[in-house]
Amino acid sequence: KAPPYTILRLPDVIGPWDNLGSQMRLQQDLIKGTAIGTKVGATSGRISLVDARDVTSAIIAVLRAPQKTNGRTLHIACSETPTFEEYVRLVAGTLGVEPVLDAHREADMVTVDIGPISNGAALSTLEWIPSSLASTVQHVVEWYRDQENVRYTAALADTSS
Repeated sequence: KAPPYTILRLPDVIGPWDNLGSQMRLQQDLIKGTAIGTKVGATSGRISLVDARDVTSAIIAVLRAPQKTNGRTLHIACSETPTFEEYVRLVAGTLGVEPVLDAHREADMVTVDIGPISNGAALSTLEWIPSSLASTVQHVVEWYRDQENVRYTAALADTSS
């Protein structure tokens, strides 16, 4: 009999209420024209990200299907696996700015440096579909246009560090 739990493995989570403030700082730096480090420790140079809302919906999907998920480990992530530079360019394009990139400096935002993960098992097991990376970035950029959200994240990030 499978154990009565499911493990969800996550890459870096992006979205509103980011308790580390990394997405907020990335957007602020892009708007200011600050050079963004794009060097990532992953061997392939590709990364995985997940929308915070998709984490919530994956948890709900697991709770609805314990017979299919108990004893499983599932990776929850967007299907796209960009390089960090591609990701920064996507955020910059959504903001309407041209990024200044520094390929020799470590990327500040990415904390998971093992390379991309596959969400294939989650897609085939759960009634769950991740958001596209582009729609996730659009949502986050819009969220941070509200200065109240910037203040909230800044205060939360200060207490988390």
